[in-house]
Amino acid sequence: MVVNDGSFIWKQIAQERIAERSLFIPFDMGMEFLGNVTCGDLVRIIRESTGGQPLTGELRNFLYADLIVAANDVGQTKYLTVEIAFYATEIHSRTAIRHAEILEEHSGVPTIPVVASYQISSEVQEAVDSGRVYWHYVPDHVLDPH
Repeated sequence: MVVNDGSFIWKQIAQERIAERSLFIPFDMGMEFLGNVTCGDLVRIIRESTGGQPLTGELRNFLYADLIVAANDVGQTKYLTVEIAFYATEIHSRTAIRHAEILEEHSGVPTIPVVASYQISSEVQEAVDSGRVYWHYVPDHVLDPH
């Protein structure tokens, strides 16, 4: 499989820019931003819930989630599993939903799947309309690496 290095660079830039502005995501949802969940926090949550057992491939993939945000929703902490894309497709919404299921299962904290993008496919729009995922609109200049 040939991989375009430019896509990795774009993804890193996009993740950094969204992480720097992640307080806007819970704000748009009517919640208070508490902070970004670090990789170390995720590892601790997973290690505690699995008793330190070796991780499955799915859990290892989860630890590389684009962004996890902690928010306060009327006195209750919630996590937001955020998938970042310029044009979000069904795979982004499915990944956000699966990451939310994993995090809620292992942390016990209610978790909401979020897609952060400039545009979304019709499949993502259906997921948004049905309430399965939240779409956080990101202006194109935020996602533009230039």
